[in-house]
Amino acid sequence: MRYTTSSKTVKWLINQSGKITTDEAFERPYGCWSKAQTNSFLLALLSGMVSATFVFARTSDCSEYCTQEGIDDKAGQGYFYDKHASGYRWVSLDSKHRRETILNFFNNEIKISGKYVDDCGQIKTLEGASFEDLDQEARNLFLHMHLNIVEYTQATRTNLAEIFIAINSGAPLVAQHFRNAMNTPLAAELRKVMLQLSTFVELYTPKAQAKMKQHEDLVKIFMHVEDEGQTISSTTLDDLFHKGEEVGLCGYFRSIYPLQVWNNTISIVGALEKVADAKPTKLASNNILLYALALKRVLENSYRITNYAKFAAALEKLDKELEDESMGVYVKNKAKVSKQAYYFEWKRLNWGENRQYRAKSLWKEMSKAPSAYGLELIQTVEVEEL
Repeated sequence: MRYTTSSKTVKWLINQSGKITTDEAFERPYGCWSKAQTNSFLLALLSGMVSATFVFARTSDCSEYCTQEGIDDKAGQGYFYDKHASGYRWVSLDSKHRRETILNFFNNEIKISGKYVDDCGQIKTLEGASFEDLDQEARNLFLHMHLNIVEYTQATRTNLAEIFIAINSGAPLVAQHFRNAMNTPLAAELRKVMLQLSTFVELYTPKAQAKMKQHEDLVKIFMHVEDEGQTISSTTLDDLFHKGEEVGLCGYFRSIYPLQVWNNTISIVGALEKVADAKPTKLASNNILLYALALKRVLENSYRITNYAKFAAALEKLDKELEDESMGVYVKNKAKVSKQAYYFEWKRLNWGENRQYRAKSLWKEMSKAPSAYGLELIQTVEVEEL
């Protein structure tokens, strides 16, 4: 991998903004920055104290590099060629929030307050000022501030993921941000389906969404649907994403991952969205596992939900009853038996391997009276042989 370093002005960045594309794989979701962070960054920029590097990959150079003998990365070449053909000269690897903050301020969409130091060392104060509110001297100062630019000219698509991870290895990113950057079809498919699951996404707080918790939980559900007893941990999640790197971002998803299991997972999450819409109160994100456990059993036992509100109320009531009942038995036995044998502990451990026992306990009770949970058995019609 090779790169060049240079110093460019804020004005250059603004003028080139339309030629810079953001790949969701290499950027944290919008909203990670608070108003205070935005304000502090712009004041620091005006004071000439922004030293963080803006990292890009040049699409034309990297596309050509992928065709070189010994590299021969057709998927990478296609990735960069498509970006270049769409009018993009750079792919951003780091700096999305800084770039967007600069552009939003320049377009008078952000107001800032506080003190900054001008070219002459004088302290100036701003109060709710947009770019158009600045005097000409301050505008020129802003536009001509220098930024550190790194441009990768020899890199494959896989290299970009490695660069992103290296850049952010000491940054406040979470594990799912790194998985999102991996050169695997699972990351690409996950980003695609999330665009269709807006209700599911909204179950999470903005802070959780910024940490891509909804992406991580969907993959956990996928793993559970594949095997109720398998270990779900940070390590096994990483391994699952790494597994797809042998075919790359544009490889066939089904060649690595069980497609039917994935489709069942999406069906379960789709049903969960219907439950969320039907509930009179918001579905708590800490109950997502509960619904995933129950909905998997509903699906695999050929039932359908005829009343989603009834299903939600009855399931949450059952969950609480099983928790309270198991706690009562545990206390009565004076803790002679390990907590690991009780429902309340399976619930507390959340995605732990004992979730399989929680699922069995739930379905054991639900199957006794399916109609009480708004469930109806799907009728199958047998076709006589001719």
